[in-house]
Amino acid sequence: LEEKYITAGNGSDELISIISSTFLEIGDKVVTLSQDFSMYAFYGSIYETQPLVFQKNEDLTIDVSELVSFCNENNAKMLIFSNPCNPTSIGLDRKNVEKLLDGINKECLVVLDEAYMDFWNESLLDSVSQYDNLMILKTCSKAIGLAGIRMGFAVANEKITNAMRAVKSPY
Repeated sequence: LEEKYITAGNGSDELISIISSTFLEIGDKVVTLSQDFSMYAFYGSIYETQPLVFQKNEDLTIDVSELVSFCNENNAKMLIFSNPCNPTSIGLDRKNVEKLLDGINKECLVVLDEAYMDFWNESLLDSVSQYDNLMILKTCSKAIGLAGIRMGFAVANEKITNAMRAVKSPY
């Protein structure tokens, strides 16, 4: 990856907080999935966003067409979820993530938390710069085993990356 697409952070948690404070305003609608990482909704609540929860299928899979419709019909400003999912381990393959990105309103920032992607191998990391509304979160704590270091990074196109860097502390 080229440096111009990367924002380093003190773990993914800090980056989720920065994303929420940078790209959302009070009352903006943020879509999370049930079941998923609880910190997405927590950081949204700190910044007084309006949480919307999309229910997965009974088998914990995601119906991509229904998720796209849910986000678009509710004018979501951001969709954030782990892929593959924490805690279910079920993920969307690359084709379905691309379908989601192609169908969702371009004003909706799609944040994919790929903390467990090293165990799934369906990442869009190599094509993140091609999307105006995609950000991918990565961590060094899972597959690399460096949880104590608190090292994570966000990858997005230059416009999004520049906005993140403008508000993030330098350390």
